[in-house]
Amino acid sequence: MKVENMVISNILPLFNSRDVIDRLMYLVAEDKQGHELETLKSLMTQGYAKSREWTDGTAVVQKDSLPRLLKKFLREMKDVHPAVAAVLEHGMPDTDNMEEALRRVLNEVDFDGVTYLVRK
Repeated sequence: MKVENMVISNILPLFNSRDVIDRLMYLVAEDKQGHELETLKSLMTQGYAKSREWTDGTAVVQKDSLPRLLKKFLREMKDVHPAVAAVLEHGMPDTDNMEEALRRVLNEVDFDGVTYLVRK
């Protein structure tokens, strides 16, 4: 998708930090003003401060979507990796425990009133 048509909003469950950087650079280069510019600047500032991988590109995951995305990922991995399939034969793992483990390696950022998680 072309950066000028890109939409990054706080309703997305998942996006990449590189997309935020690219979109913000486009808005600045085009001298665009407004709410989108301000919210992306705020997100960018937090991302730089809270994630070592922000400039290289890291997943930015909506906190409330994390359990659903974890379950989806595990279901997809079941088809790819036999070890995951073997674990899942005994039922879906407790995603609450997985969430807690992930939060030890994730930081929260606020994107226009919605909490997202990024890798520390």
